[in-house]
Amino acid sequence: MILKLPKFNKIRIRITLYFTILIVCVILIINSCTGVFFELQLVKQTNNVVRPKLNTIVRDIHQKLNVIRILCSQITKDREIFEILSQNRMSSTSIDLEKEQRRISFLIDNYKKGNELINSAILIDSRQNVLDFKRANEKQQQKIINNKDITEFMESSYFESFCTSDALFEAIEGEGDVKFNHTIYYFSKFLGANYENLGVLIIGIDANKFFEYTEIYCREIFDASYVVTGNDKVIYSSGPFDFISEVKSNSIKDNLFGLGKVMIIEGERYLIFEKYFSSNTDWRLIGLISYQKLIKDVKIITTFIYFIGIICIIAVSIVSSYIAKAITDPIIKINMALLKLESGEWPDPVKVNSEDELKSLVSGINKTIESLKKMIENIYKEETEKKQAEIKAVHFQLELLQSQINPHFIYNTLNTFSFLALKSGNEKLRELIQSFDRLLRSSISTESNFVTIEEELDLTQKYVEIQRCRYSNIYDIIYQVDKELLSYKIPKLILQPLVENALYHGIIPKGIEGIIKVEMLKQDDCIQVRVIDNGVGISENCISEILSGKRTKKTKGFSNIGLTNINDRLKLYFGDYYMLHIKSGIDGGTMIVFCIPYVN
Repeated sequence: MILKLPKFNKIRIRITLYFTILIVCVILIINSCTGVFFELQLVKQTNNVVRPKLNTIVRDIHQKLNVIRILCSQITKDREIFEILSQNRMSSTSIDLEKEQRRISFLIDNYKKGNELINSAILIDSRQNVLDFKRANEKQQQKIINNKDITEFMESSYFESFCTSDALFEAIEGEGDVKFNHTIYYFSKFLGANYENLGVLIIGIDANKFFEYTEIYCREIFDASYVVTGNDKVIYSSGPFDFISEVKSNSIKDNLFGLGKVMIIEGERYLIFEKYFSSNTDWRLIGLISYQKLIKDVKIITTFIYFIGIICIIAVSIVSSYIAKAITDPIIKINMALLKLESGEWPDPVKVNSEDELKSLVSGINKTIESLKKMIENIYKEETEKKQAEIKAVHFQLELLQSQINPHFIYNTLNTFSFLALKSGNEKLRELIQSFDRLLRSSISTESNFVTIEEELDLTQKYVEIQRCRYSNIYDIIYQVDKELLSYKIPKLILQPLVENALYHGIIPKGIEGIIKVEMLKQDDCIQVRVIDNGVGISENCISEILSGKRTKKTKGFSNIGLTNINDRLKLYFGDYYMLHIKSGIDGGTMIVFCIPYVN
């Protein structure tokens, strides 16, 4: 049996494959980003929760250490104890050891009464006598004096130290005594007035009570926790492995999102949190949290996303296959029709049931084939008629062009009139011809739809000068324009038709001398243009017709451009916000206002 692989040169298979690859990539990206994001958030939240609790634990231990130190300070400052130790150091004769043991034991017992943290307190003088009545037998005293931890402390330069040695516990508490099976010993040197060593005070601390709250807090948040001294001695531990040995055999990294330290222990990754105690104690609290346990909910979420992703991939594959089939079936039909046409046969019209672009495509193909069929049947007749029509059109264009007057002929004629006026000494007629020439050139020119405000004002003034020759002093025009605005652009032939409209429809019908005022005002975001006259005014109905475009009556002057045309051009160039606004009333004059943006 031969296994046939799918042909990827088919559009249907490619569409299905592309959609499937796309959804797989999207799911992988979303899952990766989601996993990293949630891990980051969990680590941040864990930091936010752990740090305050670390501070609480350290603060509790600090308070208890202060209690021990205060007790030790009270004992070392006791005058009677101080005198006994000083005499023992200075005396060269033998002392009554039993008496001093009883007295010292009595004094120290009074200090530690009511303190649940203290299991025991003994004093060793400078002659290495254990001044404690309960430990008066010679064998136990020798064990205490010969203990390695005590000897090292007495020979060291330290003034205080902590120890959790089992050998020290056995030496001080005695063999078989399991009453205080977890004891921390605090060593403190007893110094004289001249800082000479008078002895060593050893206080046994009940670690169970000392770390009572530490145990509660640590088990609540950590998988393992430790209190370690500066020389890496563990004085408290709560965890499944030896922390010191693990630290020595594993490296600690600081690269978990830059938010904490990480160490791999027995193949499992742990977050490490450290909190150092105060400067007068070299202890530090270390807590470990299993990273795998921390992110187990994230793994559940990512697994769920993968599960949803697989369902989506299956659904997308089915849907995309159906979509691809719906797209390719009409294309296959079209291809078969074209192949039949290529072979010299007229194919039947292609049918498709869809209501989309494919239907338009099929309809176009059918129409094309039908058109080809008709074209082939009538090709010679249509070609002849088409050529005849083209010849007639060319002749018509030539005749039309020949019938038009060349604008250059008009300009040359006006220049001739201007020369004759100058020759005859009629300066006013010459100025009139030049103004008309300027107006004509501007209206015919198609170089740009915009001119500067200065150019538009000059064009308007040329029109005014021409009209003055006809209507003499029937009107006057006033310009109020800020010089800073002259360089900005304005649509060509905007002001002149407005002035023309004010003259023909406002001033002239009034029959007496009138005033036309052109104002341009600077606004924050636009230039406001006003054309004001004191003519006969416009009715409200006419204003509504002009602004709505219903009034099509044109002006009878030079440009033949009405208010509706100007309004349409403003909205075309700048938008509806910049349309004309007309304020007028019968016999009350007219003010036409519009705005244009600042155009350089």
